[in-house]
Amino acid sequence: MHVNSAIVRYGYGVKTIQKSTANVGYGYGSAVYTSLDKPQSGFLASCTQAITNNLPPWMEMRKSSSSVGWRLINAYGMSLDRVKALIDYNMRNLFPASADRKIRWQVYRTDIPSDEAFIPRGSKNILFNTAFTIPDVARTSLPAGWSNDLKPGASLSTLDWVSGGFSVSLDDTYISQALDTSTRGVIGDLTLSVYVREVDSGAKLSMSVSVQDMAGNISTYGLLEDSLSTKWERKSLTASVNKEVFTVQVVFRSIGGEILVDAPQLEIGGKATSWVESSTTFLPYLPNAGTLTMVEVRSFDKTVPLFPVPTEDIFADILIPTRIKSIPPPSKEIDPLSPKTSGEIVTELKERSSRLWRVVSGKVAETTSNSTIASYDIRDLRFKDLSDTVSYGTFNDTTVTITPLDCVVVGEHLLVLCKETYNSETLYTLKVCSPNRPVSGSYLESIRDLRVPIFENIMASGSTEEVSSIGVSESIPHILVVNTSKGRRLYYRLYYDYYFLRPGDRSLFTLESYDGSFVKVG
Repeated sequence: MHVNSAIVRYGYGVKTIQKSTANVGYGYGSAVYTSLDKPQSGFLASCTQAITNNLPPWMEMRKSSSSVGWRLINAYGMSLDRVKALIDYNMRNLFPASADRKIRWQVYRTDIPSDEAFIPRGSKNILFNTAFTIPDVARTSLPAGWSNDLKPGASLSTLDWVSGGFSVSLDDTYISQALDTSTRGVIGDLTLSVYVREVDSGAKLSMSVSVQDMAGNISTYGLLEDSLSTKWERKSLTASVNKEVFTVQVVFRSIGGEILVDAPQLEIGGKATSWVESSTTFLPYLPNAGTLTMVEVRSFDKTVPLFPVPTEDIFADILIPTRIKSIPPPSKEIDPLSPKTSGEIVTELKERSSRLWRVVSGKVAETTSNSTIASYDIRDLRFKDLSDTVSYGTFNDTTVTITPLDCVVVGEHLLVLCKETYNSETLYTLKVCSPNRPVSGSYLESIRDLRVPIFENIMASGSTEEVSSIGVSESIPHILVVNTSKGRRLYYRLYYDYYFLRPGDRSLFTLESYDGSFVKVG
């Protein structure tokens, strides 16, 4: 007999109830936490259909991409799709009329003379994203992996920082992160530390560590700092645990006004050591290449974090923007291109046509020149602080409405300009998706999104003006052009803050020039 089972965990608490003449009732119930859907693995390849077209027309694995046989062949078809795309790209580059004139031809180099930067330090910090350099989706204004249950008053700040160019502003609210520590055995002491500074006079910091043991018992250790400085100070809290721990949750809260927090660290041990970014913190869409703990570009008024790229090939081709900035019209007129073609579509009847991506009725549509093959919603890939740990994936977020407005193919990615409604606020975002047929069949995954600045101010409340199209510049490929329904043209600069380290000669290469700045390596 086979029995399906699921772990059901109950949590009970005790609270002193204050009452006057009110009747008091008691009840208990369950809490349901929605888990994330794992990131999609692979895509439905056109070469797979081309292969199965050699089978008899009555066979299911020729007619249906959901059949087991079709999916098995697709494991090889995906590789063939990539090879075919590379051959087609090289063939187009043989002719001036079709050659890719946006290919990257210049990078910038700096040398690292210090030996200290290459000494492995390790990381005792078990929190995720403690320099706050990896953002959550644009609409939350929070760092990835941290949450506050949609409470207002928490956001990334560039007012002041300790490292990475960002801190988190807390104005009578909190941020928290949960960790799964069930594989760490018996934990003796846990030390939580954070840098904090006062913005509003009289504001206080409350910080706490809550540990849940294997039996479900919860113990909370807290610290209230009611005398803060306007300069950065480090505060710490040590909890004596001395048992196996299932989960740990840390919380930083402001009371009575705004404060800034930065560089939190949770470590196993009885005292706070020097802060270092966690070894688990890296961009999810790139393989981990964290030879250096932290690389940032500093100027007199800002700090820009750089993200590592593991190989030269990826570094030369990466076209996933990390920042976007509104710019005035360029000195010379830009003729924006709006390429929407990516690969081809093969049907079971052996018909072949170019795959075109368009926005149709508020969805991103995969089309041919005369028909729509499929339409997709967009879901954001994100780190989400669930009930017991930080997980990565997508989920159907009913608190937000994402409406695609237009899209453009840039390299191996599809840039989609969207209009989002979230918490009664309307904002515009640029989302980076893959221009391949998704395995899910219902949605495209956005691996990164950027809030389009100023745009929502131009589109004033009640205005009938809206986006008509977007494009990229062929002569200046880091310029995004947005055309509106009233003939207005807006320009945005896309930035690519990545670096590639060549340890042999200690050379560090970047895609941006960062004039007037210096590179800090830590």
